[in-house]
Amino acid sequence: MVTALVTGSSRGLGLGFIRQLLLRPQYKRIIAAARIIDEAGELCRLRDESEGRIGVVRLSEVSDVESCQRCAEEVKAAAPEGINVLINNAGFANQPKPMTPLDLTTVEGAVDFHRTWSVNAYGPLLFSTTLLDNGLLVGSPAASDAGPSTNSTSQPPIICNISSGQASLTLANELWTGGSARDELYFHPIYACSKVALSGVTMHMARILRDRVIVGQIHPGWIKTTMGRTYANLTVDESSGKVLDVISTWKSLKQSGQYLNEEGQRLPW
Repeated sequence: MVTALVTGSSRGLGLGFIRQLLLRPQYKRIIAAARIIDEAGELCRLRDESEGRIGVVRLSEVSDVESCQRCAEEVKAAAPEGINVLINNAGFANQPKPMTPLDLTTVEGAVDFHRTWSVNAYGPLLFSTTLLDNGLLVGSPAASDAGPSTNSTSQPPIICNISSGQASLTLANELWTGGSARDELYFHPIYACSKVALSGVTMHMARILRDRVIVGQIHPGWIKTTMGRTYANLTVDESSGKVLDVISTWKSLKQSGQYLNEEGQRLPW
């Protein structure tokens, strides 16, 4: 029996994860964390039709200590056996005008970066450590591709941070053309900086927790969501399914510290 928790699960990619987890019988319990449950109509419908597999908990603000602790208490009630797979999916990108992020090199942009960073980098760190401090991230019975094994060997718990191709400084340098229209299409500087920060969080968490938890980050591809853009090529369900396929290959602590895309290919930091 594997229990997964997804943050930011009321819409977009997070909701896609919930739908895709329901299709995988090895996930016997699915905990969906959302900011405003009353407005999460589709998520609540899935919960009501899941025959008890889905539990919904409130995570009002992923970057707030008290909010994370309250959520951990709800998680403990909904899944007293603990969480085996944590997907830190909640994210934020501010675009006051369509296709036009704020200018990073202004005071307004700097303030927006602080807000974006607090959700996209600090938030995953804070929520992960809150679950760890509450003893809620635990190993699961080892499983084969065919399903849970009868072997009593425990598989390490997993923390998967949902990243972005823009988190790669190497790719940013290679793709930058010096100011063409393509740069405006690809780069969202404030969001990108926040995801670069998340890379640091992922890398150092993986090192510190190397004997306890598999920690990695996955770029889910270019997705057709409100945070994606016009030319995105993946649906939410396609992307979330691919990411779950990659997570299913994480079996050993030796695999910790990876930055991969939705196909399981390594990306440069």
